[in-house]
Amino acid sequence: MELLAAEPDNVFTLTAITRKLGLSKATCYAILSTLINHGWVVRASSAGYSCGPAIPKLMHATSYHAFRPCLVELADATGTPVSLGRRDNGRIDIVDAVGKPLSGPSIEAGFRLPLLAPFGRDYVAWSTEAEQQAWLRTFEKSTSTLRTRIRAVLRENRSRGYIIERLSPEYIQVYSALRSLDSLGQPDAITAKLAGALAELTLIDYLPDELASRKKHPVATISAPIMDANGIATMALTAAPFTELSTRSIHKIGTLVAEAARSLSGLPAVHVSP
Repeated sequence: MELLAAEPDNVFTLTAITRKLGLSKATCYAILSTLINHGWVVRASSAGYSCGPAIPKLMHATSYHAFRPCLVELADATGTPVSLGRRDNGRIDIVDAVGKPLSGPSIEAGFRLPLLAPFGRDYVAWSTEAEQQAWLRTFEKSTSTLRTRIRAVLRENRSRGYIIERLSPEYIQVYSALRSLDSLGQPDAITAKLAGALAELTLIDYLPDELASRKKHPVATISAPIMDANGIATMALTAAPFTELSTRSIHKIGTLVAEAARSLSGLPAVHVSP
């Protein structure tokens, strides 16, 4: 694996690999066959071997430690748990998390959310119009009122630099159900129904006039995108208060999250899987 990963664009013949590693052809072939089955190696049509799709993913996964100091600092500054998400093949993978919640569910590394409306606004709000339309079409059922609301929310998300998930009994129920389904490996059809149900049963995010009052507002999470070198939102930082907050506190945490996300943008590990 080290040999192939060091030159990911090269194709090595079996003879070249055995010569470099000092192994017999039979042993080398057996090892390569196992690695192919797990995606670490691919066999080219030229009867050569090259770096498989799983190797770059492993390299990226091991590089997430570069984000950890920022997560710890943000958790200290906000007084909330903080998690790091990555967009991957139509879902959002939580790849790291720090801190324990004082209330509400924990967001732990390994948890996955579907990139289905209304989830993933911290990615979609910064994407193209075509991508936003495709995301909106993931709603199983949508009304003109709901579509108008979501479009207004996406514009506001991009303008202020972060998204806000409202805390509600329905949100907790859907979130808990998604955690259970993720552990069971259930199909996307069920997660799509749950995502749609959340949008139908609750108001999504907060628009400016909804934060104008002096009362406290229930907030589950506040997230901001992390951009890759091409300006594409491929990862996101999330603070998880899971409590009621004043408008001032919401904006303070949102600003801290957005600033931290900007500081991480462009790092080598910021990527999106095909």
